[in-house]
Amino acid sequence: MTQKIIKPDATFIRDDQYYFLEVDRTQKMNENKKKLDNYAELFPLIKSTLKQTPILVFYTLSHIRKDKISAWCKEMNLPFEIICREDLK
Repeated sequence: MTQKIIKPDATFIRDDQYYFLEVDRTQKMNENKKKLDNYAELFPLIKSTLKQTPILVFYTLSHIRKDKISAWCKEMNLPFEIICREDLK
């Protein structure tokens, strides 16, 4: 059995809601996909521990990456928000 570990870049609580932050600056997209697969597999366990499902927040550099990550999150039914550097200008 392979042990799965997720290590978000940061975790925080806002309004009693847990958030896991992933900063996508240098990862290859296949690495992001692997991370999302792990989150999808582990979120049910995390939900049973925290009594809520955290929201996954991705910060990424481009709309192309944002769209791809968003599609994967929707496909995996992960609660998410994506912030794109291009949107902050």
